[in-house]
Amino acid sequence: MLQESAKYPQIAYYLPEAKELDKLPRQWVANVIYTIAGEPFAVWVEQQIARRNSKIVLNNNKEISMDADVYAAFMASGQISSKCSCRLKQTLTNTCCCLA
Repeated sequence: MLQESAKYPQIAYYLPEAKELDKLPRQWVANVIYTIAGEPFAVWVEQQIARRNSKIVLNNNKEISMDADVYAAFMASGQISSKCSCRLKQTLTNTCCCLA
């Protein structure tokens, strides 16, 4: 995360010294970086999450198969949360609809 933030030199003004960063909650650091860097950082985070999730699916043999008609019905259903359908789409297609 800090390597990615190095692309935005102005972030250094808002973060403490490197030796103090380990004492801070990771979420706080991410929020500061996002506040300064904006959408490019959010896209990078989503890509990292998708990459990690794909790796977990492949390494732990957790891939699922679904008939195209069942998937279409599932995605069209109003009875599920949008977060759930987004995660399913991300799992099946390795893309995230949250960024669309």
